[in-house]
Amino acid sequence: MFLNQLIPPPFLKGWSVIFFGDKSNQLLLQEADVALKADEDTFIRANKLNVALLTVDDAQDLIDARKADIVLASVKDAALAKPSIDSGADAVIIRANAPPTVETYKQRPIIRGTGEALLLVASRRGVEQIFSSERELIFEQPPLLDVEQFKREFKAFNGVVFDMLRVLRPKASGIDYSAFRRAQMFREHLGIEVVLVTHEYQNDLLEQRDAYGINFPVLNMYDYFQEVNRDSEPKELPSRFVLSYDDKQRATRRDTYDMLGFLSRRQELDPTNLRPYEVTYYRPDGTPAIHETYGLIDGKNILTLMELINRQGKVTKSFTRHEEALSYWLMEMLSDKTQNYFLIDDRAPDWNEAYRAIEAAGLDNVRVIHQLHNIHVGGDLNPFTAPTKERYIYLTDKTIRTDAILSLTTQQTEDILRRYPLPNVFNIPHPLPNVTAVKAKVKPLLVVQVGRITKDKQHAKAIDAFRIVLDKVPQAQLHFYGSGTLQEQLQAKIDSLGLGASIMFKGFTDNIAQVFASAAVSILPSLKEGSPLVIQESLQNNCPVIAFDCRYGARDSIVDGVNGYLVAVNDVEALADRIIKILTEPGLRDKLSANCARSVEKYSPEKVASKWIKLFRMFMQR
Repeated sequence: MFLNQLIPPPFLKGWSVIFFGDKSNQLLLQEADVALKADEDTFIRANKLNVALLTVDDAQDLIDARKADIVLASVKDAALAKPSIDSGADAVIIRANAPPTVETYKQRPIIRGTGEALLLVASRRGVEQIFSSERELIFEQPPLLDVEQFKREFKAFNGVVFDMLRVLRPKASGIDYSAFRRAQMFREHLGIEVVLVTHEYQNDLLEQRDAYGINFPVLNMYDYFQEVNRDSEPKELPSRFVLSYDDKQRATRRDTYDMLGFLSRRQELDPTNLRPYEVTYYRPDGTPAIHETYGLIDGKNILTLMELINRQGKVTKSFTRHEEALSYWLMEMLSDKTQNYFLIDDRAPDWNEAYRAIEAAGLDNVRVIHQLHNIHVGGDLNPFTAPTKERYIYLTDKTIRTDAILSLTTQQTEDILRRYPLPNVFNIPHPLPNVTAVKAKVKPLLVVQVGRITKDKQHAKAIDAFRIVLDKVPQAQLHFYGSGTLQEQLQAKIDSLGLGASIMFKGFTDNIAQVFASAAVSILPSLKEGSPLVIQESLQNNCPVIAFDCRYGARDSIVDGVNGYLVAVNDVEALADRIIKILTEPGLRDKLSANCARSVEKYSPEKVASKWIKLFRMFMQR
């Protein structure tokens, strides 16, 4: 086991990492280049952080260690534990040959038992975390963050947070949903009102926003140029789209009416293929604001000219690409030098040209924070050799403003730092809403897989595994929840195998918690992921998970044999074996289930918000 499997590398800088336990663990310290040795009675210098590690037979033994930043006491007599903390120890280990248990005294950990290796992470404010050698988090110091103080600091800093999206769709993607949840966390836990920023045309912008219950402010490029005030009340219209026809009854024009009641867009159509070749956008008072022309290039309808028009009908600005207009508009939005802007980038590469303009202009009141949502490479998915995906080109393109890069998982953070020499990569997961686990009667032979029915989710592998399961457990059931283009093809596979009575598609559900709570186990045989929310939601509802150990996310939530199982990617036999094990071994499902909800507490909005506070303060203090 490598040290960086336990602690994400961004936290190693300026931290001290000390092992207790088997002496072979000293090799990990040397490999990590964090400390030279961790023998008792030795001062350790790691990145200018002094740690005193002492065997204590009397609390007075701690006096000589007080010049250290962190003092760790190792005692044999349990009666010395609390006096050692009273005398200045930041953590105490009571030596005993037993699995570790932790209690706290004055918010400092007392660890009883060193039967297995322990990893402590220390900062200058004390011991932060304690892990077992199996990566289980045993103790975590509560964040000493004054949220109300942060709110005052952010307000004094004139901070503004923009969430950079594309459009508010009728059916939001997983990326959009995660952005909405993060914005909700900012509002409830940080006192920050996030502004959603979109750039595609929408005549029902606020209607779509309100459909998701996300009443955040929204800025849209077309609204800006059309001078639309979204504070007005929407109007009931007989139709928002009106078609005009030629004498051959072919559509030649499409008029689009905004939900506020005015003619918003007029598209001139090629009657042979209904392709828009000329588009005009109007202000609420009826004057034209934008004129666009399109050309058919390589079979695609491509914007060739976009003109901004003032109220006198004069063209004031011209662009030949949508990205040029987007860059121009964003620079206009960021022109107030009294504000400090934080742009959270959820939709690269849409905004990359704008970020290049920010970098070229040297705007020091703007910080661009790029959020990774999936694996950052293509090809064979090897994170160290495969080509970087175009949407994540900011990992290598220095012309794109990049103040911080956020990874959702520790493994992806490690992979990025190993490949790209970047100083600003941080591990901050998505928040998981605080909800009480649903109580439901568990169906002991029910297996579920939840998610879009796409190639990467590998439902076919689940079918192959379940064919093996049914040989051992004939009454078992596999239910797929979700929708996608591959459903018909997968159903044909199920029918050809004669498994239609055991494997079923259940479609979309708006009560996913109930689905997980009633299942014996959930599975996720994905080829690749970002940080699958379905794993966290399953665990939150006390449903164990079996997942392929793909990059990324499964291993951040699943501890093998504790709250589920990790199996090698595409190992169908191992997947089937673990399913059979949970369905047939008495008491195993209950044992795993008992550990599920606790394992996702690290994703609580409060804990994730504390990480954002640290990130914002890093920028605010520069």
